[in-house]
Amino acid sequence: LGVIARSDEGEAIGYFAVLKKEDSNIAEVGEAVVSPDFRRQGVMSRMMQQLIDMSRKKRLSALFGKAVTIHFVSQKVNARFGFRTTALMLAETTNVVYKGFDETYPQPVSVVIDFLPINPAGSKAIYPPDRYKEILLGTYNLLGMVVKPKQPAVHNTLAGKSDVHLNIDYGRSTAQITVSKYGRDFRLVLTEMVRSLEKRDLNAVYLDLPLENPSTPEQFRHIGPLGFIYCGLAPLFYREADFLRLQKVYVPLDLSLVDVYSEFGKRIKSLV
Repeated sequence: LGVIARSDEGEAIGYFAVLKKEDSNIAEVGEAVVSPDFRRQGVMSRMMQQLIDMSRKKRLSALFGKAVTIHFVSQKVNARFGFRTTALMLAETTNVVYKGFDETYPQPVSVVIDFLPINPAGSKAIYPPDRYKEILLGTYNLLGMVVKPKQPAVHNTLAGKSDVHLNIDYGRSTAQITVSKYGRDFRLVLTEMVRSLEKRDLNAVYLDLPLENPSTPEQFRHIGPLGFIYCGLAPLFYREADFLRLQKVYVPLDLSLVDVYSEFGKRIKSLV
């Protein structure tokens, strides 16, 4: 879905779009542009509001955006329109220059995930690991999304084979591992996958675990030795399901240079 802003004379002066995910009913707020002569006149804000209204009419479940943490501008804009910070992705991109900011930023750029439910669904059951249960429930509460935390059965039957997807983004020097199904081989599969990634000179690896899968708390225990830490909540990111996002960072970072605007975002940063 895209919005074009025009002057009174019909000249195109701005463009803003959201990009729908292929495997879920949510969309990412894309990059926007406003002609220099028309900046700081509210064009961007009006386009954002139009996109939100269009997305609601199209029955999208939610919008999300990734806002860089080298400055507050994009984070403040998101907050003004009701977006709430759900995750802090460290070292998410590299080799990026932002006009008007220090071009010698000394480390890969981190981002926050800002999320806006626009057609919220009903309550769902989730199985959060005890270690991150409080922060996850706090995130759901912030978003106004109703969930029922449950304890899994003592013994959950695992599939014979895990379903784990890997995507490497060489441009950003990151990788994404997404768990769709746990199998009896999960610990071995994940360990071998992470070890193979260590040879690729990446900034970070992100790992998504399905919160609606009752095996997640038990399988979470196998992840600790691999060096993953908290990243945040990725709601509705795949097939309308919610995921706990973890991260493993390979590059040294000065977290004092990671600027997070919202109070809840600061809480996530403190935990990270």
